[in-house]
Formats: sequence, structure tokens, C-alpha cells
Amino acid sequence: MQDFQAYIRNFSKALSPESAPVDLIPPLRYIPDFMAPWMKLWNETRAQQQSLYFSFLRCTEQGLDSGSRERCIIQAILARREELGLTREMIAYIGGALIDAGTETISTLMQSLILCLAKNPRCLKKAQEEIDDLIGDKRLPIASDIDELPYIQALIKEVFAQIHRFRPVLPTGLPHAAIHDCHGGYTTIQVELFERPDEFWPERYLLTPDGTIPGLDKDYTIRPNLPFGSGKNILVMRLIWAFDLGLKEGYASENNMTWSLEEEYMDGLTLSPKKFDIAVTPRSSVRAKMIEDSYMKVGDNGADDEVAERLRKSMTLDESWWIE
Repeated sequence: MQDFQAYIRNFSKALSPESAPVDLIPPLRYIPDFMAPWMKLWNETRAQQQSLYFSFLRCTEQGLDSGSRERCIIQAILARREELGLTREMIAYIGGALIDAGTETISTLMQSLILCLAKNPRCLKKAQEEIDDLIGDKRLPIASDIDELPYIQALIKEVFAQIHRFRPVLPTGLPHAAIHDCHGGYTTIQVELFERPDEFWPERYLLTPDGTIPGLDKDYTIRPNLPFGSGKNILVMRLIWAFDLGLKEGYASENNMTWSLEEEYMDGLTLSPKKFDIAVTPRSSVRAKMIEDSYMKVGDNGADDEVAERLRKSMTLDESWWIE
């Protein structure tokens, strides 16, 4: 895990225009390596990448050789390697790319979520009360519960949409010829559309579907969700249901609902919060045990049954071959 974290940090730096300006200034590719400090970073990152990707592939191959048959896309691809015409390196990079894309993006979003909840105990308490009224200690939250939790829906929208638009996970888009504020359902930041735009305030989505000022005359809809699966709903519900979160001393006031991009977030390809210390406390021993049992079930039997079934139903026949 430490090797992977070190690689991800270097990978993020290597793709950042500040660290490697070759894409912005193409003639720089012709200067000698000793005059290009980014080359050392690139070479180190490449070596880390190949070491990790092929170690993951070897682990999967060893599992196949020992008779293991997990619900794993790389195992399925290996079984059809000749049919698909893929080299071993191609398969290693398919698996590695999936891990890269699914790890850094969702972890960055979850860091923002936890920071939001820790900084705003009022919002966390309100969300906990809502989910407690629905299920109490009877069971873990499941995907279908989200339909009965309007405040948590609003909280998720505020984190993964409103907060994300101010602090995108991959802030690499460079506007160069913007002629409209909104196109295809996406909008540039127009603070006049939002009441209290700089605050973490989930209630805005209880007033209007877009979180905009009620009664606003507009002929478009702002998408309140992001292209991540519904699994994030389960993750957020279980986090709120199972744990209390609180900032430790020395970070910021827990009543501070506003944000400072410069002070609280790091620069780089992925826009992550700077290190912050929080106290994570199980809300009860019963809930802690349910979380532990659920984790062990995933480790023993693969994905959560409900999540796996929803995934299977959402796929076409051509897409579902790898989980059979």
C-alpha cells in the first residue's frame, strides 16, 4: 500500500503541467535529460508503475494457476487473452489503469466528504438523526435506503456536486473560448445562482433540485450528480450511520462553514485536501461489529450481494461476461 501511495503521488506530479511543461512548450522535449528535471520524475514514476502493475498481474496469474476463480475482470481477460489479442503488458496496464482511475478520484472525493462532515458537526448530526429514524441499529444501510433519506441525498449532492465544482478532482480543464455559461447540462461557476455559495449548506438542495436560489428564472438544469456509481451512496450512508467524526485541535474551527482553496487544498493534478487530523469514533459497538462483519464478508465472498446484483442488472450481456 505504501508503494502504491508513493507511486500515485509521483504519478500526479508527473502529469501536472507545473512539474512537466513539455505539453505546454513542446520544444522542451529536445533538451538533454540533465537539463530537464522532470525526466528524473518521469523515469522514477515509470519504474514504479511497471513494478506495481506487473506485481498485480502476477498475483492474478498465480491465483488462476492455483485454481482460484474470483469475480475479477483481469482473470476474465486472461482467460480470453488469445481471443482478444492482448499482450501481457496490455493486460497489466488495463488492470493498473482501472486501479489508478478508481483509487485516486474516489479517495480524493471521500477526503473532501470527511472534511466537510468534520468541519460541520451540525450537518453530520442532522444526517445521523435522519438515518437513525429509518433503520436504527437493525441493519447496515443498503442502496434502496437512499430514497427515504432526503437530507442525506442533499448532503451527497452538496459534497459531490457543489463542492466538487469549486474543487474538482481533476482540475485540468483550461477554458480558452467560453461563450456560454452553460453547455450540455454543465455550468461554469456563477455565484449569483446560489444562496450562500461559499458555504457547505446541504439545505440548498431541499429548496430546489439544482441547489440554486428558489424562483430563479433559468432555462437549463445543472446536473447535481457526478459520473460515479451509486456505490458512493452506500459508502456515505454507512459512514454517517456508523461513525462520529470530529476535527482535532489545531486545524480549524468546527463552526467554520466556509472554505479556503489555497489554505485547505494541495496543488497538483488531483485536488486533494491537505493533511487534516480527525477523530473517528464508532457510534456503538453493535454498529462497529456490523461494519467488521460486512468487511469480512466482502473479503471472503467478493462484492456485497446487493451491490453485485445492481451492477449485474445494469450491464448488457456483452458487458457482463467478466463477472459470471
